[in-house]
Amino acid sequence: MNLSNAWQIINSHWLISVPTPEDDFKYVESLKYVYDKTGNNLMLYELGKHYFQNQNYDLALMYFERSDYGNRYLGDIWYYGLTGSRNYKKAYGYYAHSNDDKATYMQALMFKYGHYVIKNPMVYKQVIEKLYPKVADTDLWVRPFPEVALELADLRMVVGKYKESISLYVKAKDFLANRIKDFPDKENFFLMKRLVNILGNAWPVEQRDGTIFKPFDIYDLYHYFKKPHLVIATYNDTQYSIEAVPETCYQSGFMAVHFSCEECGLDNWYLSTDEFLKKATIDGKRITSLYNQIRLWREK
Repeated sequence: MNLSNAWQIINSHWLISVPTPEDDFKYVESLKYVYDKTGNNLMLYELGKHYFQNQNYDLALMYFERSDYGNRYLGDIWYYGLTGSRNYKKAYGYYAHSNDDKATYMQALMFKYGHYVIKNPMVYKQVIEKLYPKVADTDLWVRPFPEVALELADLRMVVGKYKESISLYVKAKDFLANRIKDFPDKENFFLMKRLVNILGNAWPVEQRDGTIFKPFDIYDLYHYFKKPHLVIATYNDTQYSIEAVPETCYQSGFMAVHFSCEECGLDNWYLSTDEFLKKATIDGKRITSLYNQIRLWREK
């Protein structure tokens, strides 16, 4: 390996829709190689992000602590106790020393719930109100727009601003769906599930007329697959069947998902909607990366 090859592997890795273990190995080794040869501290940060996104939080912690750029992620590791124990004091300290908007959002949550700091709803509200305009005007998927929009929507709902609240939830969902195309990690899916359930209860799919956002997309399966349903999906003029079926072998009372295509010989089973959305592929592409290209309708 030389520096030119290493940089080529690093720069092309994010373009791979579904990296194989070999792809990830080459990426990690390339980051280490560039760091060893150049001392570029950013490589340690990228290693930390890689391990964080793959839920290897012990290694993520090690590399972020060696990096100059990982304060927000270090805050998350201690806030959520990702290496085994929570430490809100450490989390707040790392967030306070980060210029990341996500860190500011997390500090707002700490005031909301009284984690390390004294619970202060007014400070929480002020931070969210001030942060929203800053993150709203962006197409950078890493910015915490859906997180902040969700909190602001909750605040608007409390004071009876229903339409504004729904609009914020919808914008958050669409932004998050586009983020998941490139960043299909656990945190993003968890937030998506929360948004879908809020919208599913507040604004049922049957009542959506398409004027605010498309009536039905793959993430609505989180809501509709709580009970048996058959959904037909179309992609590149090929028809696929996505069916929620009561699970009896492993998780009684839960819905398994059967994903099939008679034309292309596809016949896959998933233990849950969550697993389906995280792992299902069409033509080698993650189904979530095709968010804007798949058309769905429900069978009655």
